[in-house]
Amino acid sequence: MTIAQPPAAEDEPKGLGGWLILVIAILVISPAFGLLELSKYEFVVRNFAYLSGQQMVLVAVELADLLLLDVLAAPIILYLMVKRLDLFPGVFIIWLVASVAVIFIYIVFSYLLFSDSLVAQGLEFLAPPSGGELSRRSPMR
Repeated sequence: MTIAQPPAAEDEPKGLGGWLILVIAILVISPAFGLLELSKYEFVVRNFAYLSGQQMVLVAVELADLLLLDVLAAPIILYLMVKRLDLFPGVFIIWLVASVAVIFIYIVFSYLLFSDSLVAQGLEFLAPPSGGELSRRSPMR
């Protein structure tokens, strides 16, 4: 006597789809944006000697963050996903939360370290341009 297997449901997921495509896109695009951001630091690195000690630390930490979170961690997390390791969901969520948290941490520390320099130049930190209104410029102008 053999036991029959239940028929496979027609609507079972096949391959990657849905939100996993978004996760893959994030993990593939993140290192590219990280490298692009690193290329923008050439000016800062050339003028590193003109920064205060605290500002140097902030820039160094930001460069390390770009290397670790964007350039190195994203491909490793993508590898975890492709290998379907159980570790992937937790590591991906931690990476996302850390990436967003770092942005807010940088805003606070940048304000604390660079606001005096901006005020000395007549600029306000995080102020909208021209008298409190956001400028609406046409791309054609």
